[in-house]
Amino acid sequence: MKSRTEAVEVLDILVVDDEANIRAGLKAILTKDGHEVKDAASGEEAIPLLEIYSCEVAVVDIRMPGMDGLEMAKEVVNLTEHGRDLSVIMVTGHAGMAEAIDALKIGVDDFLTKPISPDHLVHSVERARELVKLRWQDRAFKVALETGRSGGGRVG
Repeated sequence: MKSRTEAVEVLDILVVDDEANIRAGLKAILTKDGHEVKDAASGEEAIPLLEIYSCEVAVVDIRMPGMDGLEMAKEVVNLTEHGRDLSVIMVTGHAGMAEAIDALKIGVDDFLTKPISPDHLVHSVERARELVKLRWQDRAFKVALETGRSGGGRVG
């Protein structure tokens, strides 16, 4: 298991898309950028992987057969609310403003349209890295505050 500092340097990323060529392309870009990447062909396949692996970022296609990206994002955000540090980047080939708004309302951190520019993907992952780092720091700060209050000690 990686330390928090190391995890911020090299992200574990899950790519979820029903199109094998899209998964392979995203995986190649992200691996070349130095990240560890796993992939899944559906939301149903991805959820168990997220329960097994400690991914920091999920790049998810919005339109897939079965569990679509929005349904999967709801599951992922639920994991995040229970202590997981996971940033979701939604991708779509059918850029609809309503879908983008729905995704952001659910708690998705970013929204990219296909064809995905490698530069945009890398930039989005960099923002996700910062979000994950901030969530870790926030959680550590809250724990320190709670410990300081319950133990009567000072924080800092």
